[in-house]
Amino acid sequence: MKVRGSKINNIKSKNHKTVIGTVHKDNPKCIYLKNTSWLLPVDEYIDNYPINKLNKEIKGWLHHNINKYGFSDRLYIVDLDIRESGLKSGKPSYCDCEITVYQKEVLPFNSTVLQKKLTQLNSDFIENCLDNSKYFKFYQNKTDIINEKKDSQ
Repeated sequence: MKVRGSKINNIKSKNHKTVIGTVHKDNPKCIYLKNTSWLLPVDEYIDNYPINKLNKEIKGWLHHNINKYGFSDRLYIVDLDIRESGLKSGKPSYCDCEITVYQKEVLPFNSTVLQKKLTQLNSDFIENCLDNSKYFKFYQNKTDIINEKKDSQ
């Protein structure tokens, strides 16, 4: 019998699209939060310093805050995917940030308690790590960047 995962589709914030899910819906020990968006660098950069710095800030924030949401502060994975080869000021880049967290006390994926914890974790993560980034400005769609550029001209 094949076990399938489960997910909550398209939780949208102002500048990000999020999918929260698990690969094993009956025993969801680990859960992923996948945030996708478009970004513009705030300044001109020559190397991948801002990507590494953002990745380090995300991991640091998780390490210090993840316990209060009921997830392990020893087991979590951060996969920040930003195409650094074309990272230039004024040029949009796609960003995919997937965080995998592990429950301390395994709750069913469809439980309201777990859903509230995940939603709050994701909301706080976006607010503290992505939207307050010193290096990038995030947008939900590439067209949002284009429209903002047209409005500023």
